[in-house]
Amino acid sequence: MLFTTKYEVRNPLLKPLIKYYWFLESQLPVNVCHKLLPVNNIDIIINLSNQINYIKNEKVINTGMLHFNGIQKQYSKISQNGKISVMGISFFSHGIYPFLKIPVSEFSDKTVCLNDIAKNFADRIESQFNLNQTIEERINIIETELLKYIDFELINDRIIHLFNLFRKKGQLVSVNNFCEQQGINIKWLERTFLKYTGITPKSFKNVNRFQNISSQLLSSSESRNLTILSHENDYYDQTHFIKEFKKYTGCTPSHFLKEGLSVKEITRNVQVI
Repeated sequence: MLFTTKYEVRNPLLKPLIKYYWFLESQLPVNVCHKLLPVNNIDIIINLSNQINYIKNEKVINTGMLHFNGIQKQYSKISQNGKISVMGISFFSHGIYPFLKIPVSEFSDKTVCLNDIAKNFADRIESQFNLNQTIEERINIIETELLKYIDFELINDRIIHLFNLFRKKGQLVSVNNFCEQQGINIKWLERTFLKYTGITPKSFKNVNRFQNISSQLLSSSESRNLTILSHENDYYDQTHFIKEFKKYTGCTPSHFLKEGLSVKEITRNVQVI
């Protein structure tokens, strides 16, 4: 079985940009072939085990030790064999742009080797990481190198406040109404979202809504009425909900809950430190 452990961000300068660090491991060799579902943030992956392969639209994409996936518009699959030792830096939706320093829209639906766009950072992590280190030692290395590499001038309190507010209130109103309430131009909001997250505010809302409803399905111990669930999450109707759910998972909600091992099940086995 695979277990994920989450670790808090230590440095206060990084806390507005990074949600947490995570470590995925298996004590025995495993054969991983899981669905990877769309999420509204981007993680940098540091793989200390056998190569991770992504399968997107039946195309296999190989990865290096350090890589990330831009925000996805549909599910993909991930495969890996052997004993697993993978660490991740989980950025807030607005947090990775000051690291990449390139509009995140360029990486939407792509798997990117970090050596191609942040070679100095990737080289320094690769040269310092090894399997004998403790998690604390690795976090110290990561934070030291991130502080050297991130351009903190590319983020400000207004941007952080805007994204936090949109996550909370954006699900309740249209993008137009949100802009009217906040006194901002919709074109500016769209450009800002594309630059920082890689997707539009509308797409961000849809992915966020999917994350909420899939979490509700997984956490409920009883069968949920899909009509009520779709209404609670602001879908037009049950048909709209199922259509969008299938786009993100490749299956209906009922089949989703009956599937075998997937990344969604790994997230159930989470320890927080």
